[in-house]
Amino acid sequence: MRKKIIWTVIVVVLVALAAAAFYVKTNLKGWLINPTNGSTQMLLVTAKDWNSTTGNLQRFERASLKYPWRKVGDLIPVNLGQNGMGWGIGLHGASLTEGPKVIEGAKKTPVGVFAINLAFGKDNAKDAEVKLPYMQITNTIFCPDDPKSKFYNRLVDTKTTSKDWASAEDMNKLAQDGFYAAGFVVSHNYDHPSVGMGSCFFVHAGALNAPTLGCTSLDVNLVKEISVWLEPARKPILVQLPETIYKEFKDRWELPQI
Repeated sequence: MRKKIIWTVIVVVLVALAAAAFYVKTNLKGWLINPTNGSTQMLLVTAKDWNSTTGNLQRFERASLKYPWRKVGDLIPVNLGQNGMGWGIGLHGASLTEGPKVIEGAKKTPVGVFAINLAFGKDNAKDAEVKLPYMQITNTIFCPDDPKSKFYNRLVDTKTTSKDWASAEDMNKLAQDGFYAAGFVVSHNYDHPSVGMGSCFFVHAGALNAPTLGCTSLDVNLVKEISVWLEPARKPILVQLPETIYKEFKDRWELPQI
């Protein structure tokens, strides 16, 4: 009996090591780097597990890369995807462990570390008072989710862009409905988009306890407050993790205590 237990433990350990080796091999860069390095502003979203449709967002900042993170403001409840969370593609690379992945139409919120480079909203740039590059949402702004489009996973203006997509998010309609009244782009699958790996993810306005199609949503006034706070020179990042992944990567990524 004892020998059987020992062999069972050995098999479990070997399987775990094999799984870890697979993800190290397929995303070696992601295992070698600290994707939070270089940033002094962080939005940290944590959730109970991969299936969570709600979580909490906490702002953090640090005076320089040599200093520890410190909290800014209160903990904010947020909505996540209808089908929970899945590994995304960002500054961390791609999947780093076993677990769900984001693909087109999965209705999952991306897990990982993502740059924040572009804000948007119904207000004009002056009234929005944001420091990030900004796009005012009008009836000509769309986000193509058609993998065949060369503008896949980009905010585009049909005033200056020739439509080549069969489907896209109508940013103006969703802004009029309140969802995209204010928000910013989550740079998932963004720099070199992989076809079918998910598109058009944002942090945007939304009602409490209303799961999304994969975005992260919260009170519109808080979205605006955060958007004004973000500074491009500080290379702001969004970190979204279920608790198990937070614990696993906390020290490796020098994440703040929650």
